[in-house]
Amino acid sequence: MLEQRLATQHLTGAASTVAGYVSEALAVQSQDPGTARWSIGMRTGLDDAGVRASIDAGVIVRAHVLRPTWHYVHRDDLRWLQRLTGEKVASSMPARHRQLGVDHDLVDRGFEVLQRELAGRNHLTRKQLAPLLPATGAPHGQVVGHLLMLAELRGLICSGPLVGTEHSYALVDEVLEPDRAQFDAQDATRELVRRFFTWHGPASVRDLARWCTLTLGQIRAVIGDLGLTSISVDETELWYAPERAADGVGWDDGSGRAFLLPTFDEVFLSYLKPNFPRSPGHPAGDARVQFSEAGGGLVVIDATDAGTWKRSLTKARASVRLNIDGDLDPEAYRLVADETDRLTAFTGS
Repeated sequence: MLEQRLATQHLTGAASTVAGYVSEALAVQSQDPGTARWSIGMRTGLDDAGVRASIDAGVIVRAHVLRPTWHYVHRDDLRWLQRLTGEKVASSMPARHRQLGVDHDLVDRGFEVLQRELAGRNHLTRKQLAPLLPATGAPHGQVVGHLLMLAELRGLICSGPLVGTEHSYALVDEVLEPDRAQFDAQDATRELVRRFFTWHGPASVRDLARWCTLTLGQIRAVIGDLGLTSISVDETELWYAPERAADGVGWDDGSGRAFLLPTFDEVFLSYLKPNFPRSPGHPAGDARVQFSEAGGGLVVIDATDAGTWKRSLTKARASVRLNIDGDLDPEAYRLVADETDRLTAFTGS
């Protein structure tokens, strides 16, 4: 089942394109843009410059969508996803907004600033926008963050081209095509559920409810109409698209595979259970590895969690620090070394 997930998410088998992978995945979590680009690079064979080119061209865009964090989504999917889930995500934050003084008047004034300053494809970064946005007396960085998040969730702004390592902001109506069809919430729900289980399956209904803002009831109301198949693993019902069932076939061909998965990679973060079992000599033992401790993410060898990795970047070069099982065989170490070389090559240093 774990091998099937690796295959359906394009970590094994034929490489995808940036547009193809992000469209199929529907959303790629990207609060850490650098490692999110590495997640895309692993599936496409592109280096960082190649992935950045698709971002700069607006093929994929970054915004708060589905839940209160950033994702890369295909340009054709942002509008309908925000219409389906944006207001529900925004409605989860009123208590924090009251603490920050982010009321309706402040939001209206903030949106007016964004519409004025970004008009004419005048793409600006957060640092450039911050002094222009209204203040409340609360920490201004937090106020700015929530104003920008609300503007994304309500379909006003999304990412523009990268400026160095920073995303700029753009007006959605200037960089994305208008909706091609009248929005229908039931059809949109069905499409979201279909795409998730086709390209994240095998997965549970609770996995999807955690991944986005749909309720269990909304998911269960449509899941039977989509031609999906289910299996039971550890007393959990997992759903997948039967046409993808052969994708994991041939995994155990003796060649072995290793991945340096970012902590927020879709193949790791999307599932409650079961997930990659730990190797006997995992450096953390049975203790939970916190995201901050993991840094870069997980070292996965043949669908087994063998440790963690962390990347450091300087102007001169990139380096990768590994903290992995000390009892691995030489072939496993070779696989990890090859993947480490691939990561440093991805950055071009």
